[in-house]
Amino acid sequence: MASRKDDIQKMSSFIGNAAAHRAIYGEHAFTFMEAKRYEGLAEEVAKLRTYNPEEIARLIERSKREARNIIKKRKQGEQAKVLKGFYATAEAEIETFIAKAVKPKGKKKEV
Repeated sequence: MASRKDDIQKMSSFIGNAAAHRAIYGEHAFTFMEAKRYEGLAEEVAKLRTYNPEEIARLIERSKREARNIIKKRKQGEQAKVLKGFYATAEAEIETFIAKAVKPKGKKKEV
């Protein structure tokens, strides 16, 4: 079994990718399916254990960093105002996903 740190790293990569895809490309069929695939992979990792508040905060921050880096790479040359809109959308997606899929310690996992 992977370490908690490795699980958080994997999930942040998947969640950040999903959020960046949704922020940049919206709900187009292909990118929607790709974002759902990333979210499904993150959910598989999230189901393995529960996380303390510090780990959840770390997951949120790493996911946001991942999304910002992907958006920055794919949207080079865009105005800062446009990028901030993408970042805000991605961050909202991250917060929503983590609230839904990542359970804190002490709460029972839904089966």
